[in-house]
Amino acid sequence: MSFIFYNNFPYYPTIFPTMEDHVDPVNNQYFTGLHTEIENIENTLGIYVHEGFGNVKDKLEQHGHTGGVDGKTIPAVVPCWKLIKSIEIGTNCTQYDVTGLDGDTDGEYMILCRWVGGAYSWGGDFKMRLNGDSGNNYGYQKGTASGGSASAALTQPTNGMAVGYHNDAGQLSFVNLTLHAKSGKERQALGLENYAATGTLPGVLSMVSQIWSNTADNLTWLRFVGPETNSIGAGSVIEIFKRDKTGL
Repeated sequence: MSFIFYNNFPYYPTIFPTMEDHVDPVNNQYFTGLHTEIENIENTLGIYVHEGFGNVKDKLEQHGHTGGVDGKTIPAVVPCWKLIKSIEIGTNCTQYDVTGLDGDTDGEYMILCRWVGGAYSWGGDFKMRLNGDSGNNYGYQKGTASGGSASAALTQPTNGMAVGYHNDAGQLSFVNLTLHAKSGKERQALGLENYAATGTLPGVLSMVSQIWSNTADNLTWLRFVGPETNSIGAGSVIEIFKRDKTGL
């Protein structure tokens, strides 16, 4: 199912939400304004949330409304992130390919990786290679916080985008990366990376900006590569979302 984010809280809507849908269980506040707005529309026009968006939109237009009582427009289409790939890796491996993408059509991807450290002899970045390109056609800049200190480092040129760091067997690494995928210009990505997480230790946090110099080729697949043989551990997860402009 498609979903959207409100204040970084993943929100899974129906057509219009019920009261339970828009109460955040953490602090009970995010969606109370939306609930009030929908109630006002219901009371004024005699429509109900279970009727479906098409019926609601038709009745709004019949009454000359473009939005609720505060004048805010209710969009006919709400762009959202749609999950298109979800993989849990069953056994330790060195690399994993994700195929079936179309960057020129989809435009933008959100990539989530949760790595479980596999075989370990030395530390190194997990890499993402666009269309499997293993040449030194990438660069990335990291701003890193570890304990009470901060640092920055530029890696350029290099042979892939950084999508996590292998720090030890069994340790966790997580990355949330947004990638502009259309050809015609260099492909850019921006995200957050965490590694060396174990027990109650949250580990190291980095903000990462990245670039792939290829401007011509449509992005159709991704290769995820560990820094050494079998360093991608069993239980690692890769999820890919595309920007869905058709809405909810």
